Amino acid sequence: MARANLAERAAPDKVDLPRQPFSFGAHLAAEVTEADIPAVASFYAESPEYLRMVEAREPGPEDVAEVLSAAPPPEFSYSDHYTLLLRDATGRIDGLAMVATDLPSAGVWHLGLFIVATRLHGSGFARGAHAAYEQWARSSGAQWLRLGVVTQNERGIRFWQRQGYTEVRRRAGIQMGALTNSVILMIKPLADGTWDEYLQLVPRDRPEAA
Repeated sequence: MARANLAERAAPDKVDLPRQPFSFGAHLAAEVTEADIPAVASFYAESPEYLRMVEAREPGPEDVAEVLSAAPPPEFSYSDHYTLLLRDATGRIDGLAMVATDLPSAGVWHLGLFIVATRLHGSGFARGAHAAYEQWARSSGAQWLRLGVVTQNERGIRFWQRQGYTEVRRRAGIQMGALTNSVILMIKPLADGTWDEYLQLVPRDRPEAA
């Protein structure tokens, strides 16, 4: 059942054992815990490019804290939310992803954040991680994958297009840190759904929507 507000989130059962929804190669995706915070801080310090590009600032303590507290905005309904660390066989963090299921509608999985360690850019790691995420979503009943990418992230736009995502609309005037960005909403069908079916399911993504 989709949640009406954040107060209904039941986080205590996540503390004892992190959820581990998928693996790929020697990597495992596992839900973040408080014990991971020092490693998350190191990850951001070593890979600051995303925040520089999207918010024109350096990573700070607030970004590390958000990894534990992040959740979709209260105006959205969703079924579950994951903040996943993508770790190699030694436990080193190579990537970070935030996923909300059934957001903003049933059958739509939204990838709210996807950051790959700078040292792995161009290595194929992102492609492998996304393929594993897609397989997990598909096997869990997702019919559409959805994400947003800022227009200045030209490399990211090309990457998502290669993974099969298509632009559905753009939203301008989105304040992110010191920048006012335009965001491209992109979707990828996992079944035989049509554009019209998706836009009926998610009317807020119609190009003419406010």
